[in-house]
Amino acid sequence: MLIFVLLMWPKIVLREIKKDAKVRLEKIYQLPCNDGKVVYVTFDAGNTHSGNVVLLLKLLEQENIKATFFLSGKWVLLHPISARRIAQSNHSLANHSFTHYHQTHLPRFANFWELKTTELIINEICGREPLLLFRPPHGDTNKELESYIASLGYRTIMWSKDPSDWRLDGSVTKESILDRIGRVKNGDIIVFHLRNKETIEALKILIRRLKKEQFKFKTLDDIKL
Repeated sequence: MLIFVLLMWPKIVLREIKKDAKVRLEKIYQLPCNDGKVVYVTFDAGNTHSGNVVLLLKLLEQENIKATFFLSGKWVLLHPISARRIAQSNHSLANHSFTHYHQTHLPRFANFWELKTTELIINEICGREPLLLFRPPHGDTNKELESYIASLGYRTIMWSKDPSDWRLDGSVTKESILDRIGRVKNGDIIVFHLRNKETIEALKILIRRLKKEQFKFKTLDDIKL
């Protein structure tokens, strides 16, 4: 993996940003819609296996739902087949750093390396560039980091609903996931993870419920930077 990254490093350059283009610094937690009710289903893949990807993609296909996947560069390198499956299923791809380490603990050159390396890896392995959206690992961010991320052309994306389905201590069940999500509101961004099969079982129930409530499922492609 290290050799692969080192060989790719000469190709890692900043994307050209128009001089008049300004990326907003505000973090995004919700995106309410004025035309009906929308919800954004997102998934984080940082330090985890990929065993649930096939089942998850099958469910999303059956329900005709597109989601946004925030992928770490390390995860993509370790699970290239799963990463390509996500891309080939036409889900949106976004940046979740390379190492999944706390970005606020790193110097700026390391933040640059984390984002741009991941950007290139996703492009090389998945066949298309990720959205210019960044979700900080562990939700760890601050104004200084967000300002620097914006200087690289990225918008910081958080969430409004977190079912804490990343835990592997036996406390996660489909019931606990649904309880933590609670009532979904227009514009909610829900963050899920790929670690638990209980996530898929909860999604089966949640998707049916939200469809009955006339929610539309959208990806984060249309965010204004």
